[in-house]
Amino acid sequence: MMKRARIKRIMLWSGLALAVTASIAVTESPADNSAGVVVAASAPSPAVQTDAAPDAAAPKLPGLALHRLTRSPWAESDADPFRAKTWYVAPPAPPPPPPPKPTAPPMPFKYMGALEDTSQGGKTLVYLAKGNDSFQVAVGDKFADAYQLEKIERGQLVIRYLPLSILQTLSTGWTE
Repeated sequence: MMKRARIKRIMLWSGLALAVTASIAVTESPADNSAGVVVAASAPSPAVQTDAAPDAAAPKLPGLALHRLTRSPWAESDADPFRAKTWYVAPPAPPPPPPPKPTAPPMPFKYMGALEDTSQGGKTLVYLAKGNDSFQVAVGDKFADAYQLEKIERGQLVIRYLPLSILQTLSTGWTE
């Protein structure tokens, strides 16, 4: 019951406030606001064109720079505001693998035979062939501009490829 009385009282006061506001708006004279309207309309607008001759006493207003009012054409750019953004940063590429270790070319020689020379203190001479060339070498001798016979052991010749200092073996087929 108390709520209804309270609501009625609020409605009564609201209606009274609305009536007072409306009566003030109706009874106020239009002459009170006319000064502001006249002052606002008394300054001629530069955009308004009139047929009357311009008044010599009127101040000159600067002209509008209409060329500055035009909008520049849309320029396409790489900045797309709607593109998907990712914060993923790819890991750096792995370093390239090291170059392969240099190797000697395949052994170009064929074993042709061996001879033990008794006149030179029992030195063993080995005969090798490469294509149409033949070589007679002993241990320690350099031959074919890039090879040196290092030793003879258990049916193999150990030959060093001099430019890379790599040891290679050539099978003789005989054992000591």
